[in-house]
Amino acid sequence: MINKIVKRLVLIASLFLILGIAIIGVNNYIAKEREDRSAVKIEKKASILFFYRDDCPNCKHVFLLVNLFEKLGTPVQYINTNNGQNHEKAINNYHVSAVPTFILINRNGNEIKRYTGSNFDNIRKFFTKKVNKISKVASK
Repeated sequence: MINKIVKRLVLIASLFLILGIAIIGVNNYIAKEREDRSAVKIEKKASILFFYRDDCPNCKHVFLLVNLFEKLGTPVQYINTNNGQNHEKAINNYHVSAVPTFILINRNGNEIKRYTGSNFDNIRKFFTKKVNKISKVASK
């Protein structure tokens, strides 16, 4: 009886350890991605452009959700506008005036749709509806 309890406790402790390591790894990846201030070459491919600032509280608030959609297969290009070159591209090429901003582009780099804001439900709807559009746009 005691052996079964000990085995269960060891199993539960192992699962929590593995889960903890996984969470730390994901958080480190997201933190590194979020703070990347290098200049980005925006690729002309069907995807969602995510314009953000690493010092923006609303951007940090939605980053995990965006990362989740990317992991589920939605192509996302991250553009940190704290970088001067990225900031210029955001304003001059995409007329981004606030962050976070999400822009769906086709394979030629043309804008299809955009959303600016940090409402989780609106972002979820944007990504969910746009996944189907990206599939259609990519095949054109």
